[in-house]
Amino acid sequence: MRKQNFIRLAIGAVLLSLFSLSLSGQAALVIEGGTVIDGTGGAPRPDVRIVIRDGRIQAIGPGDQVSRPASSQVIDATGKFIIPGLIDSHVHYFGYEGELYLNHGVTTVMSLGGIPEWDQTQAEAIARGDVVGPRMFTAGNPLGSPPGAPIGMPTLGMPHWLPINDRQEAAQVVGMLLDKGVDYIKVYRGVPNAEVAKVMADLTHQAGKRVVAHLGPNFDARQAAVAGIDMLAHASGVVDATIQDPERQRQAEEMRLEGARASLMQRELFADLIDLLIREEVYLETSMATNAFKGFHPLSARFLMETALLLSSNDLLYVTDYQRRRWFRLQNFASPVDQITQSAVQEGYQNFTLFLRRFVEAGGRLLVGSDAEGLVPPGLGLHQELELVVDAGILSSSEAIVSATRLPAEFLGRGDEFGSLEENKIADLVILNSDPLENIAHTRDIFAVLKEGRWVELGYHRYFTNPIPRPWQSGSGRHPSPRIISFPPVVSCNSPRVTVTIKGTGFLPSSFVRINGTGQDIEFVGRSEIRTTLDCSTLRIPATHSLVVVNQEPINEGDSDVSNAAQFLVTE
Repeated sequence: MRKQNFIRLAIGAVLLSLFSLSLSGQAALVIEGGTVIDGTGGAPRPDVRIVIRDGRIQAIGPGDQVSRPASSQVIDATGKFIIPGLIDSHVHYFGYEGELYLNHGVTTVMSLGGIPEWDQTQAEAIARGDVVGPRMFTAGNPLGSPPGAPIGMPTLGMPHWLPINDRQEAAQVVGMLLDKGVDYIKVYRGVPNAEVAKVMADLTHQAGKRVVAHLGPNFDARQAAVAGIDMLAHASGVVDATIQDPERQRQAEEMRLEGARASLMQRELFADLIDLLIREEVYLETSMATNAFKGFHPLSARFLMETALLLSSNDLLYVTDYQRRRWFRLQNFASPVDQITQSAVQEGYQNFTLFLRRFVEAGGRLLVGSDAEGLVPPGLGLHQELELVVDAGILSSSEAIVSATRLPAEFLGRGDEFGSLEENKIADLVILNSDPLENIAHTRDIFAVLKEGRWVELGYHRYFTNPIPRPWQSGSGRHPSPRIISFPPVVSCNSPRVTVTIKGTGFLPSSFVRINGTGQDIEFVGRSEIRTTLDCSTLRIPATHSLVVVNQEPINEGDSDVSNAAQFLVTE
């Protein structure tokens, strides 16, 4: 690993020196001999010459038809493959991720919810070159607190959702964010109904901007499309819109996991919803590896191993334990789940991916996003999502590249500036060692990255810091740290299953316990009391065992999602 990093850094140093020479002599940079996959969806073009000057593509075409400017610096890309810089259509930016995105060829990101003042300051600093990172577009605060969230959360704190209770509040808050200059508006799960969402969409459209939504329980994808929502993050609301049978709706209400609820989707309803989404020009965004199917989709184990390998680098020590543990959490929180739930989520995965496949086949526009740095690592998470949508048969490798380059640029209204390799566009590009059309996983096999015509120095720096760190507000965590106060020191396994009571603080309905490292669900009694059932057939008797309570990750940096351990003796 160290040798590979050294080689990459050496290559980067050579490329940077070449670029510095080209600047000093006002010469063009020329990349020639490679096969170009330009992001438009067209066929790959071999032996292409790309002339870059002043951060833009001055000329691009067959090597025998595009002349090489005098005094240009030339990079021989023979045997390599060149794609546009990647765009992640769903991220939440925290400020440490710059190198992780750029090292993975992600030159642009869409932040779908953050602190507007900080996000915009960060985007401007990156654009000036004062901060290392990808080009940023921002939504500002997610509008509509999720169910159960505290009300009145400050703009510069965390959590950062703003509550929306009615049309008047919707108009006020949307106007406030538009005045701050956000690039689009993010409708979140707590917006009360589609009528309020329509007010938000109408005001945003009047300002010439678009609306992204992560839908919750209050209205579905069909209602969102009619209300004017332009993009559905996670393709949220699709599951609810395709469950109309009353009995299935009742079953869905009792299911905790979105992936399991997808098993109840009625396939006969797909075509009508797809027609509506396309007619209303609604984009869908994927992030399947994060949202509903992490830990369940067929590539889960390999992706976790790949993440572990990335984090084994000593040069990524600046990635905190708080961030790392998010990436290794499974979406279902307690693992393993029961077999019935496991089967339901697997069936739901088949339903959900079939819907997306039919959406694309009908002409729908699908964006590939990772939702980093939620439950996947920045940069790498987008490559994993690309591989997942191809593996599921939703997109071909060529279509996947378009969905992570040209389509998001068009959604942003910047398709004439970047997103494809064409004359006069910004020179964001990734040079690959292997053919991504042969195997989409080859988008990871990166030789070089250019952002705005400048070579990115590949590799990580152990002491990387952001000069404009993201503000945190103490005490504003979404979830408290759990603590066990009392637990029976001796448990008698006089029956196959024994229920035990745990008393303490900070317990939640979504808490779970780990017994000897294995997770299982709880019965929530209250914030200070939960119960769980011991399966005596799986425990050594007599022996001492360990139990901890785990909450969903806290927002506060430095807090713990795992309680103190309770040691207990099991006897017959």
